[in-house]
Amino acid sequence: MAIPPQSPGPYPPPAAPPPYAGYPPPYAPYPPPPPRKDNTLPILVIVLVVVFVVIPAIIAIWFFMFMAPLIPNFGSRPTVTFSAVSQPQGNATFTIATISQSTIAGLFEVNLRVDGALGDSPETLDESGASISAGGTTYRVYWEDLGNPAYVSAGDGFRVTGDGVSLDAGAYELYLLWVFDGAVVATASWIV
Repeated sequence: MAIPPQSPGPYPPPAAPPPYAGYPPPYAPYPPPPPRKDNTLPILVIVLVVVFVVIPAIIAIWFFMFMAPLIPNFGSRPTVTFSAVSQPQGNATFTIATISQSTIAGLFEVNLRVDGALGDSPETLDESGASISAGGTTYRVYWEDLGNPAYVSAGDGFRVTGDGVSLDAGAYELYLLWVFDGAVVATASWIV
């Protein structure tokens, strides 16, 4: 039995779409995006500057504004006198006989004059020994912290030696210097 054709219904059949006349055709790919700029190096430089320059500067400013005034006599130069120098085993030893106030060791430097030749540069006071070159010879200056840790105080000892050897014959002067202005705080003199 044959199927009768269906009636088109109330609407006409859809018409075919008109041909595409625009450019580019709808299936053309988009151009690739421009390459991304690599910002790794500038960001790394900024982070390093902040970490190693800005933050330490802020901490230092904060310390000197708020903490330094709490440290007794911070920044005021103490008066120091040394005991007489003794020379056991060819080296010089002496102690701090008096000091007006115990002071942080990092605020002192030492230098040495041997037979009129001053050391090349002052060295920070250190228990492990400051190395000073005077007149072409290297000497070691040791500080022995006996009392208040990390503070120079009465009774602390000093020992001056050659670099692994005894001192040569000559006239010696050790200068204890104030780090802020390089002023001589105390002097010890001896002749070998």
